[in-house]
Amino acid sequence: TTGVLQAVTASPMGSLSDLFQVILGIAPLGFATLILLIAVGALKRDSLSFGLVAILVSAVLVPVIRALAADQADLVDLSTGLPLALLATAGAAYAYQAEESWRGIVAIVMGVGLIAALPLGWMAMQDYRFQNQAQAFTRYVDTRQSQEGTRSVGGYTVGLDPELAMARYINEELPQAKDSVLVDENFSYGVMITSGRPQIFLDRADRGEEMWESVRDNPFGRVQYMLVSTGRAGDQLRKAFPQSIEGGETGMTPIYRTNRYVLVEVSETRPAQPRQDGTGAGPQSTPRPVTPRRPMAPESGNTVTPVSPSPGGTGTTGGSTATSPGAGTGASPGTSSAPALEGE
Repeated sequence: TTGVLQAVTASPMGSLSDLFQVILGIAPLGFATLILLIAVGALKRDSLSFGLVAILVSAVLVPVIRALAADQADLVDLSTGLPLALLATAGAAYAYQAEESWRGIVAIVMGVGLIAALPLGWMAMQDYRFQNQAQAFTRYVDTRQSQEGTRSVGGYTVGLDPELAMARYINEELPQAKDSVLVDENFSYGVMITSGRPQIFLDRADRGEEMWESVRDNPFGRVQYMLVSTGRAGDQLRKAFPQSIEGGETGMTPIYRTNRYVLVEVSETRPAQPRQDGTGAGPQSTPRPVTPRRPMAPESGNTVTPVSPSPGGTGTTGGSTATSPGAGTGASPGTSSAPALEGE
């Protein structure tokens, strides 16, 4: 499957170990529920109890099988524990109803399991390796300080500044043509959302996976720009053109960069391939911009002024600058067509 996280490979024992940590942190009641249902089924010869056991075991195995099939260990994340916690509670409730003489014990077990999930879940949010910025959330609750720009478990940089800066540039500096920016929405959805103009992005939802992959493999003349994510390893555009973000792909010119994304201009015609003697088409540019230090909301009144940087020039002061779209495809080697931002 394309477009999903593919940075961490999976192994059977590793995925089972990860799932055990998730259940212990999010659904500790599941362990007790499994024992209760087996006991009720064996003592009362209750087939429904064994059916619930089968459902619980299947629910546990599904995320492991999914991770192994996709070879992505990070699919066993903290959110996997939420449906397991719900099933565990339902199973314990059935055990409570099925055996009247055990109701006092089952009630105590349910109470302890649900209460224990609070501190165990909090610790899992702080330490578990596959999560979506839960650690940053716990830091905010502890300190009440903004987490913008901080790091969180899983390689995340917290905050929206890079998305807001890229969205503002796309809204203000690019032609607002439909399907003009090719994007892997699994990694660049933040820019699509904050721009408020999803129609200018070409993603899988527009024309289907097969068509999207066709454009990804040959974007020349079919889209004007590509938005490439640099913060995570699974972006399919970056995999197809790994040197595009550094100006090393012929026919592709980086024109704007934030800490997480690079906007690349795509030539209208497919460039000639380099000949065996090393002559022919070559890299377009070498970007060196950085993310603006302050949030840049798409609706901000401040504009980004396109300029054409000259070798050795000092740029402009008082705001962010970027190469004018469409002006970089003919850049000479060694010339940066990426934005020179304040503070560099």
